[in-house]
Amino acid sequence: MARRNAGVIFLFGVLTWILLFPTMATSQSTPPCASSTNCTYNTNTNITSSASADATANANAGTGSSGGDSSGFTLSTPVFREYSLGEMEHATGNWAEGRRIGSGSFGDVYRGFNPYNPDETWAVKRSRIITQDFQREVKEMASKHHPALVRLLGYCIDFNQATQNMEQILVYEFVDNGDLEKWLSQDTARPLTGKERVQLMIGVAEGLQYLHSFGIVHRDIKPANILLDSKMNAKVADFGLVRLGAGTSTAVASTRVMGTPGYVDPAYYKSQKATPAADVHSFGVVMLTVLTARRAIHGVGDKQVNIKDWVAPLVDASNAAAFKDPLLDAPDDLVLRLAHLAIDCTRVPVAKRPSMARVLAELMDLREHFFGPETDKVVAGIDKEIDDSNSLGSLTMELKKAEQLGAGSGSGGL
Repeated sequence: MARRNAGVIFLFGVLTWILLFPTMATSQSTPPCASSTNCTYNTNTNITSSASADATANANAGTGSSGGDSSGFTLSTPVFREYSLGEMEHATGNWAEGRRIGSGSFGDVYRGFNPYNPDETWAVKRSRIITQDFQREVKEMASKHHPALVRLLGYCIDFNQATQNMEQILVYEFVDNGDLEKWLSQDTARPLTGKERVQLMIGVAEGLQYLHSFGIVHRDIKPANILLDSKMNAKVADFGLVRLGAGTSTAVASTRVMGTPGYVDPAYYKSQKATPAADVHSFGVVMLTVLTARRAIHGVGDKQVNIKDWVAPLVDASNAAAFKDPLLDAPDDLVLRLAHLAIDCTRVPVAKRPSMARVLAELMDLREHFFGPETDKVVAGIDKEIDDSNSLGSLTMELKKAEQLGAGSGSGGL
């Protein structure tokens, strides 16, 4: 009898918990941003740019089935969604000058903090140039996930009827080790090692190959758009996207030429038609800046010279010492082979340039030859980051090489 009563009491307790739980959940405090008139919580989690089904599913999973219950919404894991202007102002301290971490003709980038998880840091890009392509570019970026690409977490579009002012804002993951341009300057605590330089070239090549596999061209590859994380892994940032036509070799005329003098492909600048070869050219110039620690256009004596025109004859003469960064701890043989590959990337006509896949394969071969096989790749969770099986090709190739050679572990950060 006592056992039977205990069972009834247990069942009654379970039913009571089930009935009370919804009330307890809805009584939780609203996010810090929701109570402020200056920071209206945006419960619209529909991705109006029609981003990928995966991104939509993630957003819905984050908000719960009701879509408007902010108590169930957490941004501790990457979830793509639309934000209100108020949320952006709250995240950046109302665009505080002390939060600004970058500026250019495109706009300003601010360090922001997730209003619903202040431990999560954002990079918030506030555009100066308003474009009709914004929604399409957001859609493309949100659906592309790769460890070598800076991840897009959200966006904001706001139009003020009174002032006729349009805001277009992007929210990215914050990459905490600065950009490659900074690391190639004299402002860093230490120079990049030879292995780090080769590894970051590989990272950028992997990111570009991934974009090209979808017929997407970055158009503005330069050191300032290559960010380094805490382990010195490279991430490609700020890809203003152009999608090609059928196949990856069909050029599409863009509404405006993107790019930076010294890095932009002259053939693309002339034709205003973007192809993957334009990115290959810019990548080749970046490789030369990594080897020399000089800008794409820099002073030699009393005149300004293009880095390719300066390096090419020195490479032909096998004179690596005349152009390589004095702080670069790499053998001349490696420097010359990398420089040859970089110059190949800038060949004219463009048909003579290698594909990014070919460039990546050669870089990986050089890394293995000079530094040994790379076996310390972190593979856990990579399949969740990459949504196309073709992009796993380079990683699979490395793992197969490691298995065949029975190699030990490499250097931890790389």
